[in-house]
Amino acid sequence: MLNRSLPFSLILINTLMFISSYGQQFSDASFGIFWESMDQIERQDETSIEDLEKLWRSPGYSSWMGSKRSQSIFYNYFTLVNDPKLQDSLQHELARSTGYRLILFKHFIEAKQKRTELHEFAEKIKTSDIIEQAKKHAFKYLPDTLSVEDDSTIIAMMIFQPDAFAIPEDNVVLMDVLFAYNYGEGFESFLGHELHHIYAGKYLSKLKTADYKNEALVWSIDKLRSEGIADLIDKEHILEKVNKSEHDQKYIDHYRNSKRHLQTIDSLLQEIAKDTLKFKELGKKVRRELPYSAHPMGLYIAKIIKNNRGPEALLHCLESPFPFLYLYNEIARESQGKYHVFSDLSIQYLQALEQKYINKE
Repeated sequence: MLNRSLPFSLILINTLMFISSYGQQFSDASFGIFWESMDQIERQDETSIEDLEKLWRSPGYSSWMGSKRSQSIFYNYFTLVNDPKLQDSLQHELARSTGYRLILFKHFIEAKQKRTELHEFAEKIKTSDIIEQAKKHAFKYLPDTLSVEDDSTIIAMMIFQPDAFAIPEDNVVLMDVLFAYNYGEGFESFLGHELHHIYAGKYLSKLKTADYKNEALVWSIDKLRSEGIADLIDKEHILEKVNKSEHDQKYIDHYRNSKRHLQTIDSLLQEIAKDTLKFKELGKKVRRELPYSAHPMGLYIAKIIKNNRGPEALLHCLESPFPFLYLYNEIARESQGKYHVFSDLSIQYLQALEQKYINKE
């Protein structure tokens, strides 16, 4: 575990031999380029967005900030935090910013303040056994027959926001070093969550690509399944957690409202089934019924399946997200009103969608 209160030697193994023997590896290439870019902003009289092209093209950042719009957004944060001439503007922004914008400003400022500690932490984590620990957590909800020893996924160490994200199509997990540093005990299960996304997405899923905007309904169903199963790895016991953060409490509030959200989704599915021309419009409404990017409701459904059919039942949901809802609905029918039951019309429509979006090969 990454517990900074303990000597790090307690969680290390023979390092370089370990790293060279497995496919998944940490990469600090982008982490180094990030600090080079921040130094460039601090030194030069003026740094343009084009001057940071090396950063935008680096592993992880190229996935997260691949568009000109996202580059522009983060360029604004980076210049305000690091350009000495803009410190008055930074203070003005801090005073007027709210929500996630303020969180990001504080995150980049804290990273700058802890730069030395973060470099030391990055060196230690690169040579730890945390990837092997994370893989064990991921395989709690993966078939034993799956081999990932030759998987070439890199875990890109970055500074981008307090979180981590798996992007299977790019073969990368984005990991914010400050977030990992502050996470403390249990980070290996969080990383296991992200590796589960990688392995399930690359090797098991037969779902065709669903566009976030135009196919929001299918995207939402997949998100429910993928986040729900992965959240069993690191958030299964969040309701019993002793010291809950504000984020934890909001997550729990959404979790407890899952039945109401499922009722609304059922109604929307019935509307789409009656008029398929509303697929795009109402699909977006379904997506809006999934707070916190579907995590709480996904966990709600995953726990119901696990508690009533056993963890092995979830393995049958890895190729397609649709059985995730079918299994839930079977259990709901037996629950005597405890859980919301989807209408026959909704289930029939989901079965039709499944025929369209699941690869049969």
